[in-house]
Amino acid sequence: MPQTLLATDRFPLADADKCVQCGLCLPHCPTYRKSGDENESPRGRIALMRAMIRNELPLTPRLETHLDRCLSCRNCEAACPAQVPYGRLVDDARAVVAANRPETWGRRVLWRWAVDGLLVHPDRLRGVGRLLRGYQRSGLQAIMRGSGLLRLLGLAAVEAQLPPLPKLKRFATVYPVQDAARGEVALFVGCIARIVDQPTIDAAIRILNKMGYSVHVPPAQNCCGAVHHHAGDRQGAQRLIAQNVNAFKPTEDMPIITLASGCGAMLLEYGQHVPGREATDFGLRLHDFGAFVEDHHAALLKNTATYLDGVAVHDPCSLRNVMHSAKKTHKLLSRMSTTKITKLADHATCCGAAGIYFLTQPTMSEQLRHDTLQAIRHSGCHTVVTSNIGCALHLAAGIASQHLDVKVIHPAILIDRVLRLKG
Repeated sequence: MPQTLLATDRFPLADADKCVQCGLCLPHCPTYRKSGDENESPRGRIALMRAMIRNELPLTPRLETHLDRCLSCRNCEAACPAQVPYGRLVDDARAVVAANRPETWGRRVLWRWAVDGLLVHPDRLRGVGRLLRGYQRSGLQAIMRGSGLLRLLGLAAVEAQLPPLPKLKRFATVYPVQDAARGEVALFVGCIARIVDQPTIDAAIRILNKMGYSVHVPPAQNCCGAVHHHAGDRQGAQRLIAQNVNAFKPTEDMPIITLASGCGAMLLEYGQHVPGREATDFGLRLHDFGAFVEDHHAALLKNTATYLDGVAVHDPCSLRNVMHSAKKTHKLLSRMSTTKITKLADHATCCGAAGIYFLTQPTMSEQLRHDTLQAIRHSGCHTVVTSNIGCALHLAAGIASQHLDVKVIHPAILIDRVLRLKG
């Protein structure tokens, strides 16, 4: 008889039982498409979850691997006729696993130092960012990459995702607009993005100002909590949710704009993870940047259509399946171009970034990225536009490894360039 597991009380068995094992999810699941293994499919994982929660199947490393290999892309939810909330199921199952899993030395180092010790402390993160910029500008990066030492230390994959870092700065609390003010918005900048993606944040602020919106950047905001939540660390995620909800209270009458759809997917569902009206209201205020600009562009994009050749759009899973804003972003970019803006072939397949998935599941991540890189190569594009920083870094690293002449940018960068070109 398997040992009774702890912390199973919050697992929604009733939602798991909605799955009728019809199999319509199978062709939409990236890991099933690669492996052909039912245990790597949504319905297979749900069957494993139910057996685990009902104490019919022991928690083994093999079972844990099948759950961990899920990308949480939620393609299956879009295809499911029974509307099974698969994303919630797999996250709650991982919370059960985390409560019953012995803590290894490697996991303790990764979590306590890299995640809880760094990711959720903006000042520490900024300090590391300055060190990394020095590492790049001193020439040490080229030496380390050429020596092979990064690979020996197991740091090659994460170091390859590091883009050239600008001089780091602290963002102002508010970026006011004086003329023809239309209102105020709050901007969520998260954690990693404020270090590696400052140009996108700056571009977004300029665009929103040009639209007539003063932009507030609450200084007490922190990591969105997605990394903790998807790893089964409920308490860690809830601490960050509470911190962000409180940080944005002074802007409670304003829309909240997010530039990273991976963060946006988490922020949107705060009310599902923490009881109470405040967390729910937070999610209701949330807007993806591209969708917000499309909905409120009005005079901003009047007579701005220009020749944008070789531009392709990559749809992050979080933007498509959770925020449901991918069509608006594509419509916005098409409105700005006199030439066709194309979507990458097989754009509904995950690129393999998925938060820290590229670190925890490198083999599957690389296989999925390879497919996206093939689509980029075949498209003939020289610019890929994507709305998620994780996807952007993952794809840019792959593009560099294949020596492709392609840039990966956020829609805000492209819009900002067009507006500057048009004066």
